[in-house]
Amino acid sequence: MAQDLKSCARRRFLAMSAGAAGVAQLGSLLVAGPAYAQEKVDPADPLAVGLGYVHDGDQSARTDANERCGNCLQFPADETVEWGPCNIFAGRLVHGQGWCAVYVPKG
Repeated sequence: MAQDLKSCARRRFLAMSAGAAGVAQLGSLLVAGPAYAQEKVDPADPLAVGLGYVHDGDQSARTDANERCGNCLQFPADETVEWGPCNIFAGRLVHGQGWCAVYVPKG
């Protein structure tokens, strides 16, 4: 009987500890909020050159005038923002009217 109580208490302690750890993690995310990059992609950066990135999509090799960073799947910000983070450029900021060869339309 004493062994059963110890086992039950141990399980309850572990369950409560796991729950508390999850709540603490969630709380830290809510307090910190999303972290967005502040550095803008330099079109002369080797990765940008390789992908044909430009701040102004009208100066790009795109075939569809509607293609722009603001409506690309890799641009997690709202498409109406002027500058936003890009998943391809390690979270650096790209211009919403920019374009690169990795463009994928938001679904």
